[in-house]
Amino acid sequence: MTRFKIFSAFVLASFAIVGCGGGGSTVTGEVSFNGKPLEKGYVTFNPTDGKSAPVGAEVVGGRYTAKNVAVGKNKVVVVSTAVSGPAPETMDAAIAEAKKAKGGPTADAPTDKSEGNNQEHDIPAGSHTLDLKLRASVSSDGKVR
Repeated sequence: MTRFKIFSAFVLASFAIVGCGGGGSTVTGEVSFNGKPLEKGYVTFNPTDGKSAPVGAEVVGGRYTAKNVAVGKNKVVVVSTAVSGPAPETMDAAIAEAKKAKGGPTADAPTDKSEGNNQEHDIPAGSHTLDLKLRASVSSDGKVR
């Protein structure tokens, strides 16, 4: 009986994570940051209804396709995974770069505060195109957000 309970819990958890499939919208589009295509990153659709599961899609060469996106209002979040420049050759170089970067975000990649990021979009049923044009925002104190 214990194996049955464990198996049942696993199956229910799998449905909760993956969803029941179908019924969602397919959303395709382009992602740009400061007018240039975002080379690598992720787009996540977070339904605002609190009932549907979030769906993500990889951005490659400024384009993405997300399947089974919940129909209705979604908060859309873009994250860049692009690495600028060559990888550090030594651990000391990596630590030095990390300390230098501690000053905060730059205008090279979007943040959660970039203009156009973390916005609500109404996703219709069926196939839909949603181009995301993000821009660095600069606060009154001159910091890039």
